[in-house]
Amino acid sequence: RDAVTLRADTDTLTLAPGESGAATFTLTVADGYHVNANRVPRTDLVATVAMIATSAPAAIGAVRFPDATDYNDGAGETLSVYIGAGTLVLPVTVAADAAPGTYSATLTVRAQPCTDFE
Repeated sequence: RDAVTLRADTDTLTLAPGESGAATFTLTVADGYHVNANRVPRTDLVATVAMIATSAPAAIGAVRFPDATDYNDGAGETLSVYIGAGTLVLPVTVAADAAPGTYSATLTVRAQPCTDFE
């Protein structure tokens, strides 16, 4: 089983030129695991990051990550992590002069899954 999965909740986002909308994705961290949030307090921690690739004539906003959970690492430090499932939101604004058509966007998430022992 995968420690971290990403599922697109928005199958198709239909927008006219100049319109804005958002695509949503569910990030699921398997039971027994956690991943660091998208902002980490130290450089030796691996933050969860999202990368977007698209052919769309659109402005793609910064991915909005779910709220993080405080996690005690057992060594006296509290870290911001994702546990369970959370929603990522990808804001999209189509260019006013965009030609009608079908375009795609790919969201890739990089995360380092950890257990209580790693």
